[in-house]
Amino acid sequence: MATKRMNVLRGVTAAVILLLVGQQAVAADLPEIPYDPQEAASVEWPSPWQIRLRALGVSTEDSGYVNAVPGSGLSYSNTVTPELDISYFFTDNVAAEL
Repeated sequence: MATKRMNVLRGVTAAVILLLVGQQAVAADLPEIPYDPQEAASVEWPSPWQIRLRALGVSTEDSGYVNAVPGSGLSYSNTVTPELDISYFFTDNVAAEL
């Protein structure tokens, strides 16, 4: 009985090993991918220029009070102002805004 169990165990072990080895990919099985050194060297860097178009809104509160400069004629109101920003980035974190 012990001999029969050993034979079954050996058979199962051999089957598992054949399944594992038979499923492995070998380098010869892999498709050959052509290597183009020009393609690897041509990296497209982002532009250092940034252009933004946005709107700047000023909202006043009705309950507030502003001391105006006497005789200046200055006033305040709710306004929306368009804004165009052009920036040049020297590094990833340092830029000059025009």
